[in-house]
Amino acid sequence: MVSIKVRVENKDNRLGGRNTGISVGSHSFKTPHRTATNKDYHAASSLPHTVTIENPISEYISDFNNQSLQAFLTSNGSFRRRRSNSLNQSIDMMRYSPIMSTIQFPKDNRVHKDDLMLFDLFQNNPQFSIISIPPFKYGGITEFEQAIGKYSEKALSRGQEAMPVLSMSGDLDIFKREFEVLTNLRDSDLCKVIGFSYANPFSYPQQMMEIYRHRDEGIWYHCFGIPRTPRGRGATPVAHIHELQNWGLDTFSPRVTNLGTKQIRYLIMKSQSTKPEDLECRRFDSPTLGILKEPDWRTRYGHDLHCKCLICKGKDLQSFKEEYSHELNGNFNPNLLRYADKVHELGSGSEEFGISKEAIKSDDLPTYFQSKEFTKDRIMPPSSPVKVSKTFLDF
Repeated sequence: MVSIKVRVENKDNRLGGRNTGISVGSHSFKTPHRTATNKDYHAASSLPHTVTIENPISEYISDFNNQSLQAFLTSNGSFRRRRSNSLNQSIDMMRYSPIMSTIQFPKDNRVHKDDLMLFDLFQNNPQFSIISIPPFKYGGITEFEQAIGKYSEKALSRGQEAMPVLSMSGDLDIFKREFEVLTNLRDSDLCKVIGFSYANPFSYPQQMMEIYRHRDEGIWYHCFGIPRTPRGRGATPVAHIHELQNWGLDTFSPRVTNLGTKQIRYLIMKSQSTKPEDLECRRFDSPTLGILKEPDWRTRYGHDLHCKCLICKGKDLQSFKEEYSHELNGNFNPNLLRYADKVHELGSGSEEFGISKEAIKSDDLPTYFQSKEFTKDRIMPPSSPVKVSKTFLDF
């Protein structure tokens, strides 16, 4: 039986962020924290060496596009078959920590309330500690509350917790009403964790402020579907996943995309024509909180990796690329380097959350963001007036 308990440790913070202690059954951890997704585990298991991910909470993310969502709702077939193969492998790697099952939808897409049972069956796996309730259409706010309660009670009867999902990019008034219902359900133990489908905080500051105003609630706030960097030409390559903690969110996971057949074929063809000398990293960088392309990395650091995570320790840039672009038999495989970059990002990024945790504890998160090159001109305390510049709206 899963039992989630959330303890807010600094309700009186004035300058952004929050520390919570979260227990899921016999497992516990402190926030803010990054979840390890099924893609992270796949990347680690694909490397030519044994790499063990140690993370207190893992997340199996099901990614629907409009076509696969429609197919799932009408036939419940193709997506289920695709999911079952990858799920079995992921569960085997993730089974030592509580597993959250998250469903990614196309932006602002809601399913009919009657379709929720399909997703309940889809996530009916005893290995999942937490299952998401995807955004759905309903007639009135009472109907929304009843549906959430019914779904949550069904999950509880199986020893799981349900995680209602709110879209940050939807209508503000609807967001507020749904958020209020969920915080009220906490009193009856039907809502201990809320999922937020990512939206740019600078495009939707009022939704972010609504979460921040409820940071003293004993509810776990999880944000998923976060793009690796901002969209748009000339955008600062900041890692979004780190700046979101400023608004009182607890755990975070990146956007996961399942590639289609054409994309897979393209990557295979590209890998066949890629030469070792053309291969380049794209690395998470702790000093800037950014994602740097290799030419930018070399300009700043030369061959120094500036990292002691589980796969970077004892290496420089050249030896890192050499080791993680060849199979154990010596065969060149350019796809491995992309996996290595992901595992580095998980390891180094998780360590960085440990540093920001201490900044929140001392109520000085703004100083932390000021010390990071790519966030010093972006992040301000939520208690300050929120300004949205054209630059923020461009990505």
